[in-house]
Amino acid sequence: MKLKKLLYSLFLFLTLTAGYSTAFAAHDNILIINSYFTNYTWTEQQMNGFFSKLNESNMFADLEYYIEDLDTKKIPLGEEYREQFVQMIKFKYYKTPHSPKAIYITDDNAMTFFLEDLNELFPETPVIFSGVNNLELKNKLDPKRFSGCFQTMDISKNVDFILKHFGRNKQLIFIGDNSQTASIINKQIRNTMAEDYKSINYKIKTIPSVSDIKSILETVSEKNNIYILTTIGAVSHGISSASPISVVINEINAYIGKTPLISMEDVFVREGVLGGYVTSGKLAGRYAASILETLLQKPEKFKSYLNYPKETNEYLFNYQELQKYNIKIEELPGNAKIINKPFSVYEEYKEIIWLATLIVVFMFIAVVLLELKIIADRKFRETERKMREMLRISRHIIYHFSFRKQKYEYISEYASEILGFEMNFFYTPNPSMHNKFIYKDDYGEATAEIERAARNREKSVELSYRLKTVDGDYRWFRDMANLIYDENNNLSDIAGTAYDVDTEKRVNDAMNIIIAKTSRMQGLEYFNEIVKDIFQILQCKYVFIAKVKNENEAETVAFCKNGELTENFTFSIKNSPCGTNKDETKCIYPHNLRLSFPECEMTSSLGIESFFGFQMFDETGNKIGLLAAMDDKPMEKEQIYENILSLVSKRASLELERIEYINKLNDERERLHVIIKSIGDAVVVTDLNGTITLVNRTFENYYGKKFSCIYGKNIRDILFFYDENTSEKVENPVNEILENGLTVSKEVSALMETDLGERFFIEDSVSPLRDFESKIIGAVLIFRDATVKRKVEEEQAKQARLESVGILAGGIAHDFNNMLTALSANINLVKLLDKQNKFSEKISNIEQLIDNAKNLSQQLLTFSKGGDPDIIKVDIKPLVENNFEFMLRGSSVSYEINTDEELWTALIDPGQFSQVLQNLLVNARQAIEPDSGKVTAGITNYKVEETAKIYEPGRYLKLVLADNGPGIDKKQLDKIFDPYFSTKEGGSGLGLAITHSIIKKHNGHIQVDSEPSKGTTFTILIPATLQKSDEKHTDKIFTVSGMNKKILVMDDDRMIQDSLGNILTHYGFDVHIVSEGSEFLKKYKELMDKKEKPSLVFLDITIPGGMGAQEAIKQAMEMDSEIKAVVMSGYSESDAMLNPEKYGFVDVLKKPYQLNDLLFLLDKYT
Repeated sequence: MKLKKLLYSLFLFLTLTAGYSTAFAAHDNILIINSYFTNYTWTEQQMNGFFSKLNESNMFADLEYYIEDLDTKKIPLGEEYREQFVQMIKFKYYKTPHSPKAIYITDDNAMTFFLEDLNELFPETPVIFSGVNNLELKNKLDPKRFSGCFQTMDISKNVDFILKHFGRNKQLIFIGDNSQTASIINKQIRNTMAEDYKSINYKIKTIPSVSDIKSILETVSEKNNIYILTTIGAVSHGISSASPISVVINEINAYIGKTPLISMEDVFVREGVLGGYVTSGKLAGRYAASILETLLQKPEKFKSYLNYPKETNEYLFNYQELQKYNIKIEELPGNAKIINKPFSVYEEYKEIIWLATLIVVFMFIAVVLLELKIIADRKFRETERKMREMLRISRHIIYHFSFRKQKYEYISEYASEILGFEMNFFYTPNPSMHNKFIYKDDYGEATAEIERAARNREKSVELSYRLKTVDGDYRWFRDMANLIYDENNNLSDIAGTAYDVDTEKRVNDAMNIIIAKTSRMQGLEYFNEIVKDIFQILQCKYVFIAKVKNENEAETVAFCKNGELTENFTFSIKNSPCGTNKDETKCIYPHNLRLSFPECEMTSSLGIESFFGFQMFDETGNKIGLLAAMDDKPMEKEQIYENILSLVSKRASLELERIEYINKLNDERERLHVIIKSIGDAVVVTDLNGTITLVNRTFENYYGKKFSCIYGKNIRDILFFYDENTSEKVENPVNEILENGLTVSKEVSALMETDLGERFFIEDSVSPLRDFESKIIGAVLIFRDATVKRKVEEEQAKQARLESVGILAGGIAHDFNNMLTALSANINLVKLLDKQNKFSEKISNIEQLIDNAKNLSQQLLTFSKGGDPDIIKVDIKPLVENNFEFMLRGSSVSYEINTDEELWTALIDPGQFSQVLQNLLVNARQAIEPDSGKVTAGITNYKVEETAKIYEPGRYLKLVLADNGPGIDKKQLDKIFDPYFSTKEGGSGLGLAITHSIIKKHNGHIQVDSEPSKGTTFTILIPATLQKSDEKHTDKIFTVSGMNKKILVMDDDRMIQDSLGNILTHYGFDVHIVSEGSEFLKKYKELMDKKEKPSLVFLDITIPGGMGAQEAIKQAMEMDSEIKAVVMSGYSESDAMLNPEKYGFVDVLKKPYQLNDLLFLLDKYT
């Protein structure tokens, strides 16, 4: 990865330098703003794709590029940083010769920063972007200015791949960092899994740092997992802001073992990662470049590409991992790419090889141009100086070697610095040159590999070898070499870049060794093995792990000298290298240790010259141990020491804590197990004699006395048990253990009585209490009070019976309404035929009786209703009067109702509010009878002002209902609205609870005042309005003519058929009557075919044994979408009666109905 970054930097620099040679021509400026930094892997890929695409279209040299990095991986995007960055951008590009023709933005942070801070500086400049994950911007960006591709991970394709190759019984674990990009991806994951994979278990795990990997992945409960990498570029490591991706992946693989690891980014696909359908920064960059080409070459055709093109993602898999999991290449999608194939170095490093080739080409171009322009202006000379400085300070060996001349045409100064040879050594022809600085075994292998590649006419080859310094040391290098052939196709030159991987290789080898050997070890076995492993890797004289005994002393638990374990010892912390920095993790003294700590007995006696230690702390911050490597000579390569000891210290710290916890837990395991299990229930602990030795607070609350008053008593003397059904006394449960030798737990239900006379229905369990040798030493009784539970169960059964009665009442009311409908219709018909009003008085009496019967039916319906109120505007006075008359009729209780002259209109559900009045009047009647008494009601308008603190401001109606009964004790008033609380013997305790619930659902208020022997007063506030009550049609006169109009009626009741048909016929309508839905559909189609479409249709909602209104209208609308249908029912709780338009009806007709209700509908719809 470092090689790619260097090659890319040189490519960019050289191409920009090449562009400078034609700087006298006019150029279009392109401003590039990166979220991270140019050499960050993902950003580098986008830039690589961007520039390569421009270079292919021969536009690269015609543009001037300015790159600005936000570098948010290292620097938080704070307010001060943003302000300074904006000022810098403004100074360099705002209305200057460098003002951009277009702006290219990579990734989310840069896009957010541009929109919030830079958009106003460049209000008309076209913006092209790639790598942006935030899809919410799609509808916010101006399509005339913003073009690009949103980078979206295709979760579905990766999940489908897992399901296909690993089955559906896997739990998916998505792993990501804590970046802004990761949060967007996590949201996409949740949406995709919720919509398309509801049956698949998954979890999302966020890993802030490498040190958190194990602890976070340990929280995954299931073992049958598949792990998926989303984005891990922001995972921190040590003191650096971001950890190398290889370290993160190695750590994850170390934990998950042989479990498949899927990737959704191409940069993560490497050793240990299987691959998947991945995002490609290079493809995204190429796509952005194609948009820029359109903008610059054909601006009239430039248009917005605010989308996610499929070509920015691709299938990418690791050949080694495919073999590991027996996945055949032919089973993969046809366009899948495979890396790490055997003997296919080119396929694995194709981009790097081509990039290296381009670097060599552009290097020669740069040299030629520099020679031709040596007398150019100062700016060009400064550019040349910077170029050489960059190559000089590069930490890679960049070279071009000629086989014909047997010397280097070019080699970077880092070769001289790292190997110790003078630069002239490399530029002097010498056939045996490489034997002097390449390890002999590696030289032979590298030469053989180059010859093999040349025979196959391969263009590139990857080499790995050790370079020997003039001092005799060796360092590992990885070389990405390009083979150059002459006109006769013979190998003539080789050019490439070699980068130092010595530290990386040693650290990775060390990590792999440590993880492989100690992953399953614990305790002293782990400590002894790990110190020997550290010695093998670092080759230092001493390695030890110590535990802290107290503030001043520590004792080694594993001590290694020259690779052998030796006797442990105790040493003083105070004067040791870690004694001066108590709260810091690292104690590093690479040389002159004896001069710094002359009083340290341990290091002085061992002759220690250098010390590298890691202090270990528990989760509370207390120091618990120390891991250290020591040597009798100065210490070199500190980074290797830090990486290895840092990794080991984390595991060693956890192991020290684990051992300490195990020791403590063993002491109290059995006793704590029983006590913790009993939290929340009453607990009594006895010895073998039944003597109480311990109780918890819950038992004290039940018994009513503190433990000090209970301790020492025998449980048989204070607790007595009875059969819950027969009330006969039964044996104390603890006797099963203390006397009968029961060795297992037993659960019972019983009626328990204390020696104080308190009785409870309980559910209990009794268990033996054992010592550390598993001998029974007593008993534990755990119980909970089941009295309330029993009462709730009884009330639930009672409520179920009430609901059954309610259903019966609703059915009776429905049939009753049908009869009343037929009766009312016939009376209305007689009234219409009585032209001379001979029977008007009798007809009025019958109508009054019908209204009374309708009110009784409404009471039955109210009894059967429940749930949320159906709020309408109601005149409250008649409603109150009717309920008083209905509830107090036939009793010895008189009543009086007083109201304001002009009451406001109530906003209530008439049925539910009637239930409130009935509950209150039943309570008043029961309180007064059998004596004579009186109930009074007062209704007034009541307005709550804005300054009120108790009630919401607005208009209310205030109803005060008072009786002169015996009243309620003040101690009981606070419980009066509680469920199951009743002042009457045998009462359910639900009436006032339901009343309170109904008032609350009306956004109203209720309170009660009472004094013994003086009566009880309930005060109710209900919302009100100045608007009139919902429209009634009783007093209106309608002129209806049915001439040449057809009406179709569907009702199964013959009386309603006859009466409704006669009324409609009386008004001149051509009436057709059917009894069931299929007949209705047949008749409607018949009339439609005759071009005699009905003007209006009346449909009964329920047809026993046949099709009702809802299904009939649904099928009828398929024939005629403009059908006018009215739904009829005597039971208004149906959703179709409450929301007729939802089902295709134009209106409703509630049974029993008045003539004017029918005429209103005929007048409105025919």
